[in-house]
Amino acid sequence: MTPPDDYSDALADTEQSSSEGFAPEFDGGDSSVKRVPDTPMALIDLGAAKIGIDVGDLREVMPAPEPLQPFQSSAPGVVGCVALRGQVVPVVDIAPMIGLPSCDQESGGVIVIIGNNELVYGVLARAALQIVQADRCVPQSICRDDAALIDRLLARLVLVNDEAIGVLDAQALPQLGVPRSRTVRHRDKAVMRDETENYLLFETDGTRFCLPLANIQATLPDAPIDRTVLSAGPSEGGVIHHGIERSLLNLARFLGMSSDTQLVPRASTILLSRPDAAPLALRADRVSDILSLRRADIAEMPSLLSSAPEMFVGVYMGADGGENYVLDGESLLAEPTLSAFGSLEHSVSLERSDRSKTNSSDITAENSMELALLVVAGAGCALEVEAVEEIVSADPAVAQRASGGNCYLGNITSRRGVLIPTFALASVLGQSVGHGSTLRAIVIIRRAGEQIGLLVDEICAFERMVVMSDGKDGGKKILQRRKGEDRTLWQVVQPQDLILNV
Repeated sequence: MTPPDDYSDALADTEQSSSEGFAPEFDGGDSSVKRVPDTPMALIDLGAAKIGIDVGDLREVMPAPEPLQPFQSSAPGVVGCVALRGQVVPVVDIAPMIGLPSCDQESGGVIVIIGNNELVYGVLARAALQIVQADRCVPQSICRDDAALIDRLLARLVLVNDEAIGVLDAQALPQLGVPRSRTVRHRDKAVMRDETENYLLFETDGTRFCLPLANIQATLPDAPIDRTVLSAGPSEGGVIHHGIERSLLNLARFLGMSSDTQLVPRASTILLSRPDAAPLALRADRVSDILSLRRADIAEMPSLLSSAPEMFVGVYMGADGGENYVLDGESLLAEPTLSAFGSLEHSVSLERSDRSKTNSSDITAENSMELALLVVAGAGCALEVEAVEEIVSADPAVAQRASGGNCYLGNITSRRGVLIPTFALASVLGQSVGHGSTLRAIVIIRRAGEQIGLLVDEICAFERMVVMSDGKDGGKKILQRRKGEDRTLWQVVQPQDLILNV
């Protein structure tokens, strides 16, 4: 794939600066092996191809306005700008620079904001697809011509589920002269109160917490809790993922907001990232939503509600009237007791960490693995992650129509203003719709080129599962869980098989 001639002059202008610090780093003396950071990667759809962006370079994703605002720049690829919370952000259409057709804005799209805490720019894309964990990205040793533009922009190549993905070097476009917007740190209070931040909503011991996404390193599937080790104070015991044992912290107990003495046998884990230190492992009984909150949406935290009110930004009252306690991620990271438990992270032997997997080695060796979204819609079922485009919280009115036995629930409006017909998945599958669930969500999938919303009772997990039957023989596609002692079978719901009538 050869980049267009339009960018040859810009490439020549940057050859000198590239030799001074822009060229990719290499391992040892082998120039064919690029260093790969141990971070997850976001997959971005450019229409004709996908590229990857290290999550550490990704700031946020916003809907692309139609049209973009004009922006005067002689830098290659700049097609306009957007206004993001009072800040002008230059936007680049990278697709023509790597030999692909330009991203078509007529069909909508997104702007992927890239950079650090001070300098950012935007990349025009068709969609942001999914986050892929670092251990699923297999680096490739490819001999490249580092003088070519495409090789400078996509400096690394990884294999994700047997698909070759070029990874964008976030510093490459600025080296080509693409302007970046400098974050204004000191604004008046009115502007500060209009700023929004994304939070992960989760529940522990019946208490709902919101934690800033910027502080989260990863979410891990539920696993057994070993109470024979690391059980003291806020720690419920040890939990093992991928050969690493961590102290599982109960925030509700530590913050004096839980009197529940019932011990759960297993739980999911949220890893709270700590610079230059092991992450904190927080217990999550369920992860239910991602919320975009303005400062003005968050009320002050009454000091009597917690033994440590300084750990909170405040309280957000949900649509159901329930309290959602908004945590201050930086305060949690600075808390010495929690930090002490975080430093107890250690590697464990294969015998302890993988005993159940060893018993099923014959299955996993012969069967392929697949990432799936596990949901409850009357009964448990799975959705292939490739078909899932977005998960949004369910409006109470939509959930009420489902409780009345309706299959078609009307239309919802996407963030880009597109009407999406929505159906109760349980009714479509001939199951009874769950009643009274506060965890309902709408999973937006693509079916025959169109977006469809499916109301589910609960989001269970994103998980890699064993393919027991691929469904190619005319039967149903069946996946099997492989975590802990859970070997349950889950049937895959294929979008094209759903009978949907308005």
